[in-house]
Amino acid sequence: MDTFTAPPFTAADHRVPYEIPEVPGTAWSAAPSRRRNRVSRLVLLAVLLIQAALSLRLRNTADAPEASTLVVGRAEVAHLLHGTAVSTDLVHRFPGAPWFYPLLAGFGESWDRVAGARLIGLVCALATTAVLYALTRRLFNERVGLFTAAAYAVLQSTVVLGFYASPDALAVLLVTTAAWVVVRTGRRNPLWVLAASVPAGLAVTAEYAALIVVPSLAVLTVLTAAKHHGWGASLLRGLLLLAPALGLLLPFGGTRRALTGLDGALTRHGGAAALDTLWLAGRLSGLFLLVALAGGVAYVARERMNEVPEAEYRHDSRLLRVLLVALLCGTALLVPLYQAAVGDGTALARHLALGLVFAAPLVGVGISRVTGAHFRNPQLGILLWVLTMALGVHQSSQQFQGWPDGSALLSTLDARVDGTGRYLTQVDGLGAYYLDRKTTPAQWVSAAVGLPTGQDATLAAVRSGSFQVVVLDSAVSGPASSGLAGALAASHKYTLLKEIHYLGAGGHVYTYRVYVLTPPAPKKAPVHTHRPKKTGTGTARTGTTKTGATRKPTKAPATH
Repeated sequence: MDTFTAPPFTAADHRVPYEIPEVPGTAWSAAPSRRRNRVSRLVLLAVLLIQAALSLRLRNTADAPEASTLVVGRAEVAHLLHGTAVSTDLVHRFPGAPWFYPLLAGFGESWDRVAGARLIGLVCALATTAVLYALTRRLFNERVGLFTAAAYAVLQSTVVLGFYASPDALAVLLVTTAAWVVVRTGRRNPLWVLAASVPAGLAVTAEYAALIVVPSLAVLTVLTAAKHHGWGASLLRGLLLLAPALGLLLPFGGTRRALTGLDGALTRHGGAAALDTLWLAGRLSGLFLLVALAGGVAYVARERMNEVPEAEYRHDSRLLRVLLVALLCGTALLVPLYQAAVGDGTALARHLALGLVFAAPLVGVGISRVTGAHFRNPQLGILLWVLTMALGVHQSSQQFQGWPDGSALLSTLDARVDGTGRYLTQVDGLGAYYLDRKTTPAQWVSAAVGLPTGQDATLAAVRSGSFQVVVLDSAVSGPASSGLAGALAASHKYTLLKEIHYLGAGGHVYTYRVYVLTPPAPKKAPVHTHRPKKTGTGTARTGTTKTGATRKPTKAPATH
């Protein structure tokens, strides 16, 4: 029987030679992937849930700016839906266009009173954190974007604006959106920059204080485009952003009013000392700015940590990195410096967010560098985040309790107001909003605005007793407040009904003083003297003479 025998070495001749595969420099790739996107979005969602929980835990009645905003919002909603004229003078006190944010707040208020309006701020704050993540991811990388979102979400200004009815949350969202569009379109046609001018202009429309950061948006446009298009074309892009953003406000007078407010910083001063305002800004944002500065220094010294050596990046020049760090940190410092120049720190805690949103990407860089390549020192990054959150929780609670619960003042006013009187108050909006079932906004006159004929006419009306109730707040200072107190004392027509003490910002004790019009004293009835009636037969009269002798009675003459 024949057997098959394979030729020698035939199988070996068909064997594929073994080749050693190329070993990557790292065990993971920096290229985008679906898994990475899912993980990043889950982490971002967790950050947003933490931010929402920190904001929703805050509780207090509406303060004067909130109440004023809601009064204006009600009036704007009624004007839009029913054509009712806006009769409140608080529209002149609103720090933005009254038809923009107050209209949104008015619709929210009609759904669930103060809480409904505050939920609009929560939506804006959460959207700001998400857009800031996308912006930082474009400027640096994904990890820095997550660190930035995590640090910004627990900042005190972010937490407060997340449950506060004011235009600041909307303005910060629009500014962040404009910055994201600028970075997103840095490589594209210059006309794409016009898309960023719309949110930039609307930010100033919502809150006139946002005008102070619009030039920073223009400079950011130049810096992000310079490495792709050169300095000349980049300067043109900056002008394309700036001109339409300001021109968008011209039909509404917003540019004029915002520039007037900025010009006032050079010509007038409020009651707060500049050093006190800067000290407050340091307490509220000092740690955040220090981490941002450290991150900026690390970024200038070394652009990347080179976790993926074989990855190809477009490197920025050191000059460009220095200018970018100076812009982001300088904008964060610009807001407290402006508030200190004005001498008004009442809205500092909210306005800080306009500048801190620029410094936030550098905070992400700082936490990333402290954590190290491949998360070598995660405990240091966690420590920084926990410190930031602890400060944010404590300071946001202090800010939300920094204004008094208005229940005591409202209960006092409720017994003294009706639908016919006129009321002058230094606590704007509180009575007009909460006592709406008994009064109308037109009955309440803001002491800061006064009558349409001017402050002199307001003081004259106080002296003549034209207001049934006058409410003073010792926290309000200045010549106008002193003049009002003097007019009350000079009129002698008002009686101090009640003093309500409250604990204000910084632990200072202030006082509400409620004066009521003194009712006129009732007229005395005339006193009638009764004399004895004369009779026809004559009546004997006795009396005393001037010398004290007794006068004898005389007989009446006889009649014939």
